[in-house]
Amino acid sequence: MTEPSYEESVEFYVQHLLQQIILDANNAINIGYEIYQVIRDHFANEKVGIWYEISEMIDDFQYGDNVKSITQDFLIRFIVQEAKNQLEK
Repeated sequence: MTEPSYEESVEFYVQHLLQQIILDANNAINIGYEIYQVIRDHFANEKVGIWYEISEMIDDFQYGDNVKSITQDFLIRFIVQEAKNQLEK
């Protein structure tokens, strides 16, 4: 058995976070933002895209002017669906 590389460890951690979203949607917003932070710091731009969009929606919902009238339920459903999509890949 070999020790995983740093990159592999980060990928496993993200997979773990995605699974946590599926298991407990009540924490989807916090976990979704954490996924964005991890991906932003460790992956190329192509992997950051959707999680950047999600982090922007979270910021608008929690701190911004929420021009798009994002609701908590919508945000949770969106994050859960993206977690499912990524886990299926």
